[in-house]
Amino acid sequence: MKVKAKTYLSIEEIISLPAVSSANISDDGKNVAFVKKTANWEDNTYRNHVWIYEKDKGQSYPLTDGDIDSTHPVWSPDSKSIAYLSPGGDGANKNQIFVKLIDGCSEVQITDEKEGVNTFKWEPTGKGFYYIAQSKECEEIKKRKERYGDFHHVGKEHQNNCLY
Repeated sequence: MKVKAKTYLSIEEIISLPAVSSANISDDGKNVAFVKKTANWEDNTYRNHVWIYEKDKGQSYPLTDGDIDSTHPVWSPDSKSIAYLSPGGDGANKNQIFVKLIDGCSEVQITDEKEGVNTFKWEPTGKGFYYIAQSKECEEIKKRKERYGDFHHVGKEHQNNCLY
C-alpha cells in the first residue's frame, strides 16, 4: 500500500471552507435550521445565510440568500415557520426579526426598531416575540447632538437595552 504525500490546503481553500453555526432543531424533530458562513470573493467579504436540513429527505437547502446576511434562526413552537435576524429594508443595516413559513416562499418583517434587534425568542404560543433592542434616544440627547455634534458625557450618560 502506497502512502500518499501529505497535501496541504491553500489559503484560498481554507478561506473558502464554509462554517456552520447557530444550529436549532425544530420541536417536532424533523428539521434543523443553521447558519452557513461562506466566502464571497467578489465582494471580499463573508456572507451568513440560514439553511434548513430536512431529516426525512437527508438534504439541506438555503432559506435565505443574496447579499444580505441572516442569522439566529429560531423555530416557531409548531415547527411550521422560522424566525431569524436580518437587516431591514430601510437601508439602516440594523437587524430586524423576519418570519418565513417553511412551505411558503414569502418572508414577513416583524419588527422595525430604529437601533435594531439584538436577540429574540418566540412567545410560547407562537403568536408573538420577546426581543431585546437598545432603548430609543431621548429628546435631550437628540437636541444636544443637533446643537453640539456627537459626543458622550463620560460617567453620566448610559443607554440601556430594553425587553419588548
